[in-house]
Amino acid sequence: MNRQTLLGTFGLLTLILAGAAIARLAGLPLDAALYLSALCIVIFGYLSYQRALRRTEE
Repeated sequence: MNRQTLLGTFGLLTLILAGAAIARLAGLPLDAALYLSALCIVIFGYLSYQRALRRTEE
């Protein structure tokens, strides 16, 4: 496997687990915490991608 792919996978997994840990501290069940942290990362990635597309069109 490519080193960049491994680091990206590790970073993504770390973000999901950190978000789940924070949500668990807020009192959410584990499945909801994992779902919300993954959803937040997907939304953040989507918004970043849309922003990058808007910059290239200008």
